[in-house]
Amino acid sequence: MDDKIDTAEKKVLVDIVKLVQKKDMKGKLGGWKEFLKNHDKKFGAGLSDPSKRSHEVLAEFLKTFSTDEDLKFFDNIMQRHSNQYTLERPKDRSHDSPEQVSESKMSKLLIHKIPTTVNSETLHEIVPGDFTIEQKPARRDHRDKYSVLAIFKSQREALEAYENVQGSQEKDSNGLQQKLVTCRLSTGIDVSVYVRKMGIDNHHKKLPSKRDLPEEDKTLDTFKNKKLKMDPEVEKDDALKALRMKHEIEKKVHLKEIEALNQRLKERELEQLNEIEALNQRLKENELEIESMKEQLLNQRSKESELEIESIKEQLRKKDFEINNLHRMVDNIKKRQKPRK
Repeated sequence: MDDKIDTAEKKVLVDIVKLVQKKDMKGKLGGWKEFLKNHDKKFGAGLSDPSKRSHEVLAEFLKTFSTDEDLKFFDNIMQRHSNQYTLERPKDRSHDSPEQVSESKMSKLLIHKIPTTVNSETLHEIVPGDFTIEQKPARRDHRDKYSVLAIFKSQREALEAYENVQGSQEKDSNGLQQKLVTCRLSTGIDVSVYVRKMGIDNHHKKLPSKRDLPEEDKTLDTFKNKKLKMDPEVEKDDALKALRMKHEIEKKVHLKEIEALNQRLKERELEQLNEIEALNQRLKENELEIESMKEQLLNQRSKESELEIESIKEQLRKKDFEINNLHRMVDNIKKRQKPRK
């Protein structure tokens, strides 16, 4: 299940976390908000919207669940997403002509030998362009790696994306062109994947631009563009692009909010440090004052002791004088009482 969670798209993980919240499910580290409090010391549960959290944070939370019942629940949601994706794809391609099948195949790129630590978001960073991901079944002898198909809207987009992939050019055992791409994950680990074309490369030359086309082809291309503008599919694509742009704007807004929160936290930390410094200063002053009072008290006691000693000495001198007088008196009386001879 950990592998499935790591390779699942972020929107799937977001849906699972939202359902977990709704059902009040708890893993080894508690519920979603409890997990955030322990996992994120800066924001804690203050940023609890799953859609605003990274793929890694969502995956780490879901991995805290280990009971068979919870894992089965996660698996069912993933399966539901997979079934929905299958239904949304064109249902019947059995009547396509060989040319259509070939073009359909050429509008895909194979990304293979992907470590299970690499998620779909990272794949979108490796391969540029607008594409959907179709995961291929994992081989039994390669459980630590998996493969996907990057499905583009046209052959042109697939070829342009392949040309823009930053990697070293190679060929596989069947002579098909592929690129070896190395990237660094957020964990600091370097990983490598292969991006390969799906057919024999008959399109290694650059696609002709409008400037290179004959005048007749330019006119035809202009007509096609006008037709595309009225095509509902094109309108749908425009709506999707607008939605993506909206998401990008929202993402920037969220990033600015996070930066503002970070700034406020830094200011608060600075205020707390200043308060601690002021308290330490007051503590030192109080300690000095206490030492001074102790010294004064000792001096006062010392003076009182000296006075008391002098008083006792004076009393002793008086007692000695009285005793001496008494001795004289006794001696005189004794002398008087001596019998006469």
